[in-house]
Amino acid sequence: MVGQMFVQIYPHPACSPMHANFAQAYRDASPKEVQRELSPVRIAAVA
Repeated sequence: MVGQMFVQIYPHPACSPMHANFAQAYRDASPKEVQRELSPVRIAAVA
């Protein structure tokens, strides 16, 4: 999604090498995903 936003802002083909650099820098600066703990309560499926 971030890469797509960059392409929409800078659509010129000469900017294409920067698209990957921008997306990688954004990923590096973003916090790592935190694994969600599964709830011990299970929901029963109703037929």
